[in-house]
Amino acid sequence: MNITSLSVDELQAKSRKRFSGRRFVLWQGDMTKLKVDAIVNSANKSLLGGNSMSEVIHQAAGPLLLRECATLGGCEVGDAKITKGYNLFSKAVIHAVGPEYSVEPEGAEEKIKSCYKKCLEICEQYHLRSVAFQLISCGTYEFPLQQGAQLSVDVVTDYIQKNPKSSLNDFVFTVTKNNEVDIFKQVFEGSKQLEEDKEYIEKQKQKELDKHKYKDKQKQKEQEQKKEQDKKQKEQEQKKEKEQDKKKEKEQKDKKKDKKKDKKDD
Repeated sequence: MNITSLSVDELQAKSRKRFSGRRFVLWQGDMTKLKVDAIVNSANKSLLGGNSMSEVIHQAAGPLLLRECATLGGCEVGDAKITKGYNLFSKAVIHAVGPEYSVEPEGAEEKIKSCYKKCLEICEQYHLRSVAFQLISCGTYEFPLQQGAQLSVDVVTDYIQKNPKSSLNDFVFTVTKNNEVDIFKQVFEGSKQLEEDKEYIEKQKQKELDKHKYKDKQKQKEQEQKKEQDKKQKEQEQKKEKEQDKKKEKEQKDKKKDKKKDKKDD
């Protein structure tokens, strides 16, 4: 079965915003299908898989990812390490180790902030332009979703403000559940820093306009084709009528000839 990759432009996003010219995209789906420079894996300290999303990433990337992770010697909470993407559509995987909020809530927020910041620094180090995040520590480790979503956006905007020449341009915030979409939308819409992606909106308007123009052209083409078909059909019918008239005329002439012949014979 062929699996299609999805670039940032192709995503059916739940929300699109801009900050300092950069694109902030909220997307619901499987991040292993994303064609970005790096995806962020919310990993445990061993980096060898364990939680559900981490297992999905390892499965999609293939055994070489696990082999490389085994050479890294694990990773401390609040830190992150990078590997190749292998069979993924992304070039790289950044493995960030968030705190277990359900076990040790104290200091969890600062450690999660540290994870996001470290991911951004790694992207900068490798001159990456696009990165897809999943919510760090918000699943199995039970960090509050609303707080986690707000925190992820705040860390990224703060990083861009402090690093205006950053190579990063596209930030995809990926979620899988409907309630996560609702929470992230609230964060996106409630942010005073994020602006509407006017460029994308204009592109979509132009696409719709082009679609309508194409439909109108197709309709006109179909009408012209039908007109041409009707014309041909009418010509064929007229031709057929003429042939039938000629046939009748010939039959009448033949009948007259036969009558004359009969009279002559009498």
